[in-house]
Order: sequence, then C-alpha cells, then structure tokens
Amino acid sequence: MIYNILALGRHDPLEKIDDLDMDAVVNRLNDDPDERSIFMEESHLTDDIFENTKLIMRNFLSTVCILYWIMNQFLCLCISNI
Repeated sequence: MIYNILALGRHDPLEKIDDLDMDAVVNRLNDDPDERSIFMEESHLTDDIFENTKLIMRNFLSTVCILYWIMNQFLCLCISNI
C-alpha cells in the first residue's frame, strides 16, 4: 500500500522537502521511524547485489589479467628462442 508519499504543489516552498535520511525513514502518517520500510529493504538489496557484482568482476578480471601476463611471457620466451 502506498501511503508514504510527500506531495508538493506548484507554490509550495522547497523547504518543505526534507533531506532524505535513508537510515531512518519516517512514516508521515504517525511520524514514527519505520526501520522496515520498503526503501530500506530495497537499498540493502541493491547494496548486496552491487557488492556481489564487484566481487565477481574483480575475480574475473584478475583471472584475465593473469592469463594475459602468462601469455605475454610465453610469447616473449618463444620470440627470444627463434
């Protein structure tokens, strides 16, 4: 259910917009902190996906760099023996 949306009109001052503090999302219906909000869950999920992707890419690119170095050394050795 969508109930936590701040609506702004054309003539509302910009001061009406609160700075988003994703660590403590406030339920505007009762002004209580809502630690289990969908925004927090989505934020944690995307952080986990990003960190896992970084780990996979780092491992993959490390392997590619090592294979490139080995191939380069092998070619240099072959060329020097000719």
